[in-house]
Amino acid sequence: MTEGKAGTLPGTAAEILDESNALYEQGDYMGAAKKCGEALEVLPTYAPAFTSRAGIFYAAWIKSNDWPTERAMTVLNQALDDATRANQLTPGLEILLQLCRIRNAMTWETDDTSHSEKVL
Repeated sequence: MTEGKAGTLPGTAAEILDESNALYEQGDYMGAAKKCGEALEVLPTYAPAFTSRAGIFYAAWIKSNDWPTERAMTVLNQALDDATRANQLTPGLEILLQLCRIRNAMTWETDDTSHSEKVL
């Protein structure tokens, strides 16, 4: 077992997630998301990598400066998929709040209130 800042895991998934976090802090969102994918290759059920990648995609949307709706929804759907998987693996309040933020962003992008209604 390897002890990384992100937790105790077999292999190097936590170490890879630490690298992802460093890239995120530098503003390299896509590089950080790619590192999360690498952590998931090592440990496919590593919920923190799904949680982190969902947050990265959401942050990329926030910083996007008005992407076209199609691109924004692609990124937000990726965030939603990751947050949903993280919630399935390790349900918790923080990931539920992330799901709410993502759904509300989808409503903002599309004016389709069904996204926000799913939050309820």
